[in-house]
Amino acid sequence: MSEITKQTKSAIEYLFFCGQFQTQNSKIMRKTVLKTLFIAGILLFGGLQSDLFAQTSSSAQSGNYNTG
Repeated sequence: MSEITKQTKSAIEYLFFCGQFQTQNSKIMRKTVLKTLFIAGILLFGGLQSDLFAQTSSSAQSGNYNTG
């Protein structure tokens, strides 16, 4: 999880760094940035989701989970 977070953070920082330069193809650049951020969000959410799933399944096995 932490490795995914590190990679995502560095990718987002790189995108913002690239975004500071106004290129002729700003529309294409914007689409690329949005697409990459979307994918990064999915990766992050997927990692968080799997962490949460691991926590809930382990607590359900021990039988001390809160329903509320």
